[in-house]
Amino acid sequence: MDEEREKEKERERESVSKGKRYAYCTCISMDLFIRVSLQLTSLHLVAVRDVKWSQQGHFLLFYGYDCTSRLIDVKKGLETPIFREDQIVGVIKFGPFNSNIFFFGGSKAHIKLWDIRNGKAVHNYNQNLGSILDVEFTMNGKQFISSSDVSGSNANENSIIVWDVSRQVPLSNQLSILCPNSTPTIPVKQPRPPVGS
Repeated sequence: MDEEREKEKERERESVSKGKRYAYCTCISMDLFIRVSLQLTSLHLVAVRDVKWSQQGHFLLFYGYDCTSRLIDVKKGLETPIFREDQIVGVIKFGPFNSNIFFFGGSKAHIKLWDIRNGKAVHNYNQNLGSILDVEFTMNGKQFISSSDVSGSNANENSIIVWDVSRQVPLSNQLSILCPNSTPTIPVKQPRPPVGS
């Protein structure tokens, strides 16, 4: 088993050094509906969780359970550097007006803003509220909203936070919903009979 994995890693290193990939993936361009053949090896060593298109349609972003994200330049058919994390990917979103950035939220409650031009995380958003369930931008792209899940004794607290993208601070963390794990017993009051009956 270890021997097979080592061979797989060696093949990946060789293909990266040659600048070529050998497995084929057929994609359909959103504007022209043409097939694009990408030369790719296995993108991830474990299951791929999801694939996202950039808004302009230039990039495909694959992310999986191996704590990595891989970006494919569709026009060139090349893979950019791998984006590595210390947590399992929960959600990824491209910037609304700039497909050179994307948000990465994961299982350890961290949200990072990555810049694909330099392959580095440029901002870090951390509130330690549990695994990140989703991230969505506001219309102007200057803020984003994150949702997370915190499990406690007999309850899950779902937190929704509005963040300032550039300042890396929460603008509002007042949105919180308490959802019990089990069905609560609610005492029902019997209506009183009308006076004089």
